[in-house]
Parts: sequence; structure tokens; C-alpha cells
Amino acid sequence: MTLPCRSENLALPRGLPAACFATSLWAAWILGTVGLMEALRAYAPALLWRDQSQTAWHLTDQAWKTLGETPYGAEERKAALEKALPLFKRAAELSPRVGQYQLNVARTLHELRRFEEAYRETLAALPKCDPSDPAPWSLAGDLAVRLGLWREAEPHLRKALELDSSRSQDRERLARALLGQARVGEGIDLWQERLDRYPASSEDRQRAAQAAAAHGRFDKTVEWYREPLTHGALTPVDLDILAVARAALGDLEGSAEALNQSAALRGTPWAILPEYKRYGLPDLDPETLGRLKKALEMAREKQTKK
Repeated sequence: MTLPCRSENLALPRGLPAACFATSLWAAWILGTVGLMEALRAYAPALLWRDQSQTAWHLTDQAWKTLGETPYGAEERKAALEKALPLFKRAAELSPRVGQYQLNVARTLHELRRFEEAYRETLAALPKCDPSDPAPWSLAGDLAVRLGLWREAEPHLRKALELDSSRSQDRERLARALLGQARVGEGIDLWQERLDRYPASSEDRQRAAQAAAAHGRFDKTVEWYREPLTHGALTPVDLDILAVARAALGDLEGSAEALNQSAALRGTPWAILPEYKRYGLPDLDPETLGRLKKALEMAREKQTKK
């Protein structure tokens, strides 16, 4: 028989230490489980993000390798793009905070000429991209111009040029966006700036001349065609536009010459009246149209004398 004593000195009945030990283990297991769950809650998102990021990177790498096997212009290029597209899309889904992955989707859609889809993807990617990188803004501006969204294109392109003023293509696109908004003076000035400040090929000058003609700036059309004309780079369409521009400025001899050059390139025996509306030129006033028809008569007279 055990004498009463203070509780801290009580002797434990037989079997109680084992029960306490089991209880302690149970409590430790519960606490350990709770701790593990808390740790999982704390670290699982990071672990999952790391795993998804690695997967996204590998998918992107695989997509670029697929595209790298087929150069631009190759017959197999479209099939390669369609094969790479779902890989890029899956990478973007796994890493939705990485704007570059979504831009890969947009660029692939752009090359597939699915411009509306590409524009939506680009707009969604912009807030997630490096704010100092002009490329995403340039892509957005390019797509907006292709879709004829002139007002939307302007801020995208201005942002791209703000970040990198040397981007001549964006300057050209911005000129187109301004012309598309009927801000002809601003657009022509920007075209002139692009041609004066940056290297310009014959093709660049031809595009500028065509854009000027489409908005009735025939003085600039003649000026910007001058260099490619001396290099023999003008196409029959360019020469037809030049003939219209020269007639509009009262240069009948020059207009007749351009009409004959156009006929010679086409391999036709006679000069023809240019289909200027088909080329995107505005309606000609009666006086200008009369001069163009007179230039056509002069061109045919010269052909008869040969």
C-alpha cells in the first residue's frame, strides 16, 4: 500500500509509463503531421512553380528546335509552326506570369497570318513583359497596323520608339498609322524622317512613294520614286503610280515616259491607262484625269514612231 503524498511524488501505477509513451508518440505524430502540412502549404506552391517552370522551359526549347529545322520560306515551315504552336501554348499555360512565353504564341500566330489571335495574345502579354524591352510594343503596333487599327497602333509604336528610337520599321509603321487616321502632314513628315535618318533601300522608298500617292501627296511620290527609278527597281505598278503622280503635277512628258516604261516591263505593245483605284489611289479630279489621258495619247504616239 502506498502512502498518500503530494502529487509530484506519486508513484505511477504499473503500465502507465507505456501508456504515456504511446500517448506521447501519438501527440508527436499529430504535431509532426500538422507541421508537415504547414510546410507543404508554405513550400508546395514554390515547388510546383519550379516544376512547371522547368516543364515550360523544356516545351519552349522543343518548340524552337522544331522551328529551327525549317527556315523561313520553306514549304515545310507552316507545318512546323502548327507543330510548335501547341508547345508554346502549353508553356504559356504552365508559366502564366512569364510574358515571353505568351509572346512566343503571338509570334507564331503572326507568322501563320492569324493576326487577330496574335494581337489578342500580344495585348495579354504586354503587362507581364520587361518594361524596358521595345519588342513587345513593336509587335503590338505591327499587328494593329496589319488589322487597320490605326488609333490603337499609334501608342504601341510610340512606346516602342520611346524605348529605342533607332527602330526604323516602327517609325515607318507609325507613319502608316498616322496616315490611316488622315493625319497626312504628320505621316508624310515621319516618312521623310525615316528615309533621311536611317538607311533606306529601294523597297523602302517604293513603299513610301506608294503611301504618299494613296493620300494624294504626289509631290512626295515623285521625289521618293526618283532613286529606285535610277536603279531600275520600279515595277509596272510603281511606274503606273509614277505616271499618275507626274500627270497630277502637270508633267505630261514624264507621265508618258512612265507609261511606256510600264508597258515595256509588262511586255505589252501599247501603254494602257493605269488602274489607279486598284492601287489604292484616291479618285482623280477631272483635270488630273484629263492630263493622264493626254499623257497616254503621247505615250502611244511615241510607240507608233518606233
